[in-house]
Amino acid sequence: MAGSQGRILKPDPFPDRGYHYRSDQFSFARIGVPALFFDDGKDFIGRPAGWGRAQIEQWELRKYHQPSDRLGDSWNFDGMIENAQLDILSAWLIAQRTPCTGLQAR
Repeated sequence: MAGSQGRILKPDPFPDRGYHYRSDQFSFARIGVPALFFDDGKDFIGRPAGWGRAQIEQWELRKYHQPSDRLGDSWNFDGMIENAQLDILSAWLIAQRTPCTGLQAR
């Protein structure tokens, strides 16, 4: 699915930071409920190598969980439609699969 959008899938560039384990959907994944965790990564179209990593580092250092951690005029949402399409198609394909056994609705 990602390839059909010209995307390249890569492993977590920051596995030591535990983003997946701190994510909202981890509670679902932990009990076997399919949970998607898409991240934009650190490579950005039209930016030099290393630019994304530097942006992420600065955001974590100065804004993550701080009062300044909010929407700003510098944010670019050009890829948001493709992200949403990938999310929706992935969720739809997972929903078409046969349910796992052993899980019960509560």
